[in-house]
Amino acid sequence: MTGSQGAPARDAPVGGPVTVTGVAQRQAWRARELPPVEQVRSGVWSVPVTIPDNPLRYTLAYLLLSDTGAVVVDPGWDSERGWQDLLAGFEAAGLSADRVTGIVVTHVHLDHHGLSRRLSEASGAPIAMHTAEVQALPSRIREAVGSQSAHSWLTRCGAPADMVAEFNSDLADMLGVFRLAEPDVLLDDGDALDLPGREVRVVWTPGHTPGHICLYDAGHGVLLTGDHLLPRISPNIGLTPGSMDSPLASY
Repeated sequence: MTGSQGAPARDAPVGGPVTVTGVAQRQAWRARELPPVEQVRSGVWSVPVTIPDNPLRYTLAYLLLSDTGAVVVDPGWDSERGWQDLLAGFEAAGLSADRVTGIVVTHVHLDHHGLSRRLSEASGAPIAMHTAEVQALPSRIREAVGSQSAHSWLTRCGAPADMVAEFNSDLADMLGVFRLAEPDVLLDDGDALDLPGREVRVVWTPGHTPGHICLYDAGHGVLLTGDHLLPRISPNIGLTPGSMDSPLASY
């Protein structure tokens, strides 16, 4: 089992609840270094993609390889350094961009979905996400609530008036938040990815975002948890702008 930032928090005995396979990830996290690209299971590679100017430092993208190509899970933050990180991962895994047959995002936050558009344009691969995640795209939220409605929503949620007054979307525009790619393929709980030779199924795990998913490959004993389960930090159960549903109850 592995999430987006690092390896499990402590050593576990053989046969215990967690078996660490990303050993290099764990060592690098403890040393506060960028981990190397690592094959953590047969046909499964982890690729650290830099998050610029952020204490989390990187997101782990995953390459799921088959005889016919590869699916990239959570390509990472959109920056030139991040793109080079991803390409370095491809090279280490013996993969070229034109062999990428699919892109799957566990959720639409920038450190997971940011490079999806660039990778899709380079490879021709479709982008997939859960049906419930589409409305969590920042562009959709902005269209739905607008800046003034966002102020009203923040007030209803209990945000202090001085913080509400400071809210604006200029920073989001600068970061490219509203330019995140729309999906080509919609996934639902239990769906299988189009990856011949592997049976990887979608597990819908709302809470961190409404359409967050994990990916379960029972045949190879792999669960990619995105930000639903993290080894050392909170998964940050957060409200979606415009929604009054309880994300903690969903989680």
